[in-house]
Amino acid sequence: MTQAARSQPATTGSPPRSGDPRIELAGLFLEAHRGLMARLADVHGRHGLQGTEFTCLLRLSRSPRQQLRMSDLAAQTGTSTSGITSVVDRLLAAGLVTREASPEDRRSLLVRLTDDGAARLAADLEDLVEVLEECVEAPIGPDRDAVARALRNVRDVVAPQAGQVT
Repeated sequence: MTQAARSQPATTGSPPRSGDPRIELAGLFLEAHRGLMARLADVHGRHGLQGTEFTCLLRLSRSPRQQLRMSDLAAQTGTSTSGITSVVDRLLAAGLVTREASPEDRRSLLVRLTDDGAARLAADLEDLVEVLEECVEAPIGPDRDAVARALRNVRDVVAPQAGQVT
């Protein structure tokens, strides 16, 4: 098959072919994701964190007063409510976060980043940026802003709750 034929989408009404560029694009995205996640897991592991724990600390650090409601933290990390409880329990046991009732709504629990959590996150981030430079920034080069916009668009379709705070 010629390059031109491979780059043309399947005609409407016909079943997709394995050479369909949409399938190729999704495959490339998934391959890049798997490889990057493995590299990130290595970095986080060196700092005693799992990926979701790191993501929770990062989300908290970027939130007003470095705190979020448990439900918002679950939504932003793509974790179920029972799953986020387990993650926060581990972070709490390690002294990286606190958990307390919300003064505005006693039914809601607030998770807040501690100084130890901020220090652990900072150490992880220092190593992480080196990996991100090598694996993301350098290969993308000057197309960074366009790729970031495209990824936000995809994220907003497949995980719209990840970009929202209630």
